[in-house]
Amino acid sequence: MLKRTKIALFLSLDKKENGYSIVKDFMSRYPYIKQEICNKRYSTYVGELINKYFTFKTNTNSDGTKSTVIDSNECPVWAFMEIIGFGDYIRFYDFYYSTHTDIPIPEGPLNLVKSLRNACAHNNCLIHNLRSGQSYPPKSISTFVSQIGNISKDVRNKKLKSRPILEMTALLFVYSEVVVDTVKKARLAELTNCYVTECLEIKTTF
Repeated sequence: MLKRTKIALFLSLDKKENGYSIVKDFMSRYPYIKQEICNKRYSTYVGELINKYFTFKTNTNSDGTKSTVIDSNECPVWAFMEIIGFGDYIRFYDFYYSTHTDIPIPEGPLNLVKSLRNACAHNNCLIHNLRSGQSYPPKSISTFVSQIGNISKDVRNKKLKSRPILEMTALLFVYSEVVVDTVKKARLAELTNCYVTECLEIKTTF
């Protein structure tokens, strides 16, 4: 998954950024985020953070109704990234890299990861239908899979048309791009140990 700490590190090393202006620029580009922050100001999880860096005021609309809007914003980027949701985080990631440097991971794979994350959050059955459909992988995903020697081009094209398989592959691609080698090795060791343990338990049962 994308690391907030990595973007925070890049921003801290960027002499053109002070950690505050990019938040204001991003919110100016996407004004709807201001309302989302207003709606979250009483949240158990991020409300305290929001009220620390944002102030609010109540406006009277032309029809007599009242609405709460952001009055001031002095939110540092490292706090802002904890406040926004995953979809807006992907948008912020794209916003920063598209205006400051070449984007390390294209938006296409990130949206596939977002879709998979949402499916998991709603307890959807990921393997209910793995038949080939109408999905078409981004070039980066096709290139990633083409580097696996025992997967032919025909198999790659067929399997990546399955939406669940495409999203899982996108997750592996993004993981391989953002996670350091030491962590990858540790996770592989955990998965291997889990597999061996499960096999032993099954063998013991029967």
